[in-house]
Amino acid sequence: MKKIFLSIICLFLCTQFCYAVNDTSKKISLNEAIDIVLKENPQNKMAKIDVDIAKKDVKIANKLENPRIYITQNLGRAGRANTNELGATYSVPLFKRMHLKRVAKANLESASNSQIYKENELIYNVKEAYFELLHRKTIYKLLEYQKATAKEILDNTVKEAKKGKISETDVVLAKIEYNSAIMDCNEAKFEVVAARNNFNSVMDTKVYDYDIKQDYIDKDVYSDLLTLSPLDNSIKFEDIKNYTFSHRHDLLAAQADVKSAIANLGVTKSQLIPDVDAKAAWLFLDKNITESGKYEGGFLLEVGLSNIPLVYQYKPEIQKAKLEIEKAKLKYRDVQIDVTRHLTEVWERYLITKNNLNFYNKELLAKCAQNCRYKTI
Repeated sequence: MKKIFLSIICLFLCTQFCYAVNDTSKKISLNEAIDIVLKENPQNKMAKIDVDIAKKDVKIANKLENPRIYITQNLGRAGRANTNELGATYSVPLFKRMHLKRVAKANLESASNSQIYKENELIYNVKEAYFELLHRKTIYKLLEYQKATAKEILDNTVKEAKKGKISETDVVLAKIEYNSAIMDCNEAKFEVVAARNNFNSVMDTKVYDYDIKQDYIDKDVYSDLLTLSPLDNSIKFEDIKNYTFSHRHDLLAAQADVKSAIANLGVTKSQLIPDVDAKAAWLFLDKNITESGKYEGGFLLEVGLSNIPLVYQYKPEIQKAKLEIEKAKLKYRDVQIDVTRHLTEVWERYLITKNNLNFYNKELLAKCAQNCRYKTI
């Protein structure tokens, strides 16, 4: 059992994991990745379709009812004495279209903000996955240098041991360091592969073989990644919080959902208003029953009310609409809480990272440069 275990360890330490020889991946930059994900990601496409659907709903809410055209022809002896009709009826819903349009416009506002939020979320996720892959590649490259250095030390140690200048114990220690460097390097390779798979998963496009152009973080790449200067102390948390509450699109979408729920209550209450039914018709009598022996005609105009809330007064629908308003307001407050919590967490992380970076630049690098007598850039 011990032999098998030792064999597995040796195989793991000695095996050199690497990318495929024929690497067919498509190398892209961060800006290219963002452009691709915004154009091809199915979630973003669905969000855009939701906006188009909401626009159509606005037009649908503004529609007018079609009239009903009819003709009445009396047959048989009993019907000869009655008039025949050719006319049209039209139903006019009072004070309902404006509420329907308010609901549709609020839904359009919600869909538009949700689509923009989805775009921003995709951009953030792509950046995060891109930087994580770049970070893993940088670590792998550094470990490759360490492995090469450990191999060089091992070779020199073996040479010195053959000359009798050092003991075999030093050779064993050098081999352990080299094997440890191999294991760290192999583990880093696995991390690169996992980060690359995650990057393609976030992209979620037809092409599932993207890779980033950079292999390590150099000075120019680091400068491009900075959004806030670590030396900038003018930014305050309350300012960021107030700006976020005014401009963050998931909050704006939740606000629009509240507007939609309020407008929907107006739609429900408008059911208590009767509809106006209008009828216009041309009447005519058969020539066989008229005194003149000719067709005689006339006109009929009729106006009435329908859907009068005498029997049913839509109380459950109104109560339901009020509950929907309360639910939408709770959802908005819940989004506010989540945004505040996330914003606080990110801000604290930013402050810690900023302090660490400033300490590294001002204290550690300065002292290292002084002790080693070289200038860091």
